[in-house]
Parts: sequence; structure tokens; C-alpha cells
Amino acid sequence: MARKKSKKVNIFFVILMVAILGYFYYKFDASQSLQSKDDPKEIVNIKTFPDDIVVEKESLISKPTWYKEINIEYPKGDVVGVADIASFAKEKADKFWCLNDEENLTEAQSKKKADKAMYECSLEIKYSYTFSNKLFTHKLVIYGSGGVHGIYSIETFTYDTDGNKLALVDLVANKENYKKIISDKLKIGFNEYQKNNPNTNFDSSIEEIIIEENIDTLPYVATKDGLVFLFNETNGLSNEDGEVEIKIPKNELIGIIKSEFLN
Repeated sequence: MARKKSKKVNIFFVILMVAILGYFYYKFDASQSLQSKDDPKEIVNIKTFPDDIVVEKESLISKPTWYKEINIEYPKGDVVGVADIASFAKEKADKFWCLNDEENLTEAQSKKKADKAMYECSLEIKYSYTFSNKLFTHKLVIYGSGGVHGIYSIETFTYDTDGNKLALVDLVANKENYKKIISDKLKIGFNEYQKNNPNTNFDSSIEEIIIEENIDTLPYVATKDGLVFLFNETNGLSNEDGEVEIKIPKNELIGIIKSEFLN
């Protein structure tokens, strides 16, 4: 009788221990699931752009009238942002306006004008791209001639691995003082550039070119080594200087740019 009672007690304790262990396992598993779902430290974006990305270019060459010529490049394929860039370039071509669009002169009539070049025009768009592990930048350089003033501008478009289009402000970790920090670093970069290129002429002083309020409007490209800001005649360089690149190295962007974009 005592042996039967002892066996029942042992069985009871075994069942009790299994129940207790099961309960604590359930609570531990639930807490782990909750943490991995809600704790941002556990959410790691491991997506990166492959090192061997090659973006093909499409070209559109046309001469719709005797006085207008269009030659543009834009990307094709399935890389992030391709559709946006192609649409942007084509829209530029569709809306390209020449002085003669308004005056509607024939070629014979234009030859009687003092300056025939005023009635001939062209648009050219050159495409290129750069990328880092987490950022991809499309770059368009736009040249236009004809009319009273020509066109020369640089347009850049940066995307993350999920296809989100990002402005500079979207990259920064602290939005309160990033403009001053970046402008100060660019001024240092400009001073170095001028030391290494003493014959370069600028239309304006560095203080006039790099203004905190204008930092968000500067075209930039993402590379594996850091961010490169682009300057040309439209934001302070003389026509003959062409494009000037000022790079802020990756190690100097730590604490300024979100770490997820620097890895």
C-alpha cells in the first residue's frame, strides 16, 4: 500500500515538474518573439546592393524640326528608381522649349536674323550612376543650348535597397544641426580643392556657394567611400571650370549619417 502511494506521489511530481517547465518555456518563447518583433535593436536590414551591378542605358535621339535636336540617355532594367529617372528624362525632352518654338521661323527666315544660333537649339542628357552597399544614386547631367540662355544642370536621385527615394535629410541621424556640420566639411573640402587646383576660378566665394540653407538643394551621389557633392556653374563655378566634386569620406560621416546607410 505504501509502495503504491509512493509511486503515485512520484508520478504527481513528474507531472508537476513537466507542467512547470512547460510554463516557463512558453513564457520565455513568447518574450523572445515579442522582443524580436518590437525591439528595433533586433531588426537588422541585411539587404545590400551587389558589387557587380551594371545598369544599361537607353538612348533617344531625334531632330523633330530643322532647328531642334534632342539626344538623351536614361537607364533601363530593374534597378531601384529606373522608371522614375527614365520618366524624368523623357519629360525634359518633351518640354524642351526653344526660342523659335514661339517665333516659328522657317530656316530661310532665320538666316536673315542677326544671330542664327538664337534659333537653333539642342538638348543633351548624359546618364551615369554610383552606389554604396545601401544607397544607389542615378545622375543626369543636362546641357541645353539655344535661346537667350543655355542650360547646364546636374540632377541626382538616391534610393535605398527597398526602392525608397531619399533626400539628404532622410539620411541624417540628427536633423537639428546637420546643415551646419555638412557645410563646414564642404568648406574644408573646397579649401583643399583650391590648394590642389590653384588655377580654378569661381564666380563666387566659398561662403556664397556653400550656404547652410542651401545644403538640401545640392546634388550629391553615394559611393562606397562616402558622399560626393557636385558643384558647377549653376551653383558658383565659372563656365570653363566644369564640374567640381567635393567628397566627405565615410569616416567623417559617422554620427552625421544614419549608421544603416554607412555599413
